[in-house]
Amino acid sequence: MAQNAVAPVVITELTKSYLHKLSDSELQEHFIKFSNKFAGALNNCLESELNVLQSYLRSITAEMSERMNANKK
Repeated sequence: MAQNAVAPVVITELTKSYLHKLSDSELQEHFIKFSNKFAGALNNCLESELNVLQSYLRSITAEMSERMNANKK
């Protein structure tokens, strides 16, 4: 059970690392792609898929915000 609790943290960190390596345009492409998937999941009422996509979209927007804030400095 403890291993399952750690898995989401590891996945989140791996996702952050992956997103950090993308170019701005690749990050934007990911955002658009997963936004479209999210909209499709909304239409099909797939709650489990919505949760995963929402989490990924939050990670993408966090990376975008971090980059925008870094560019302001």
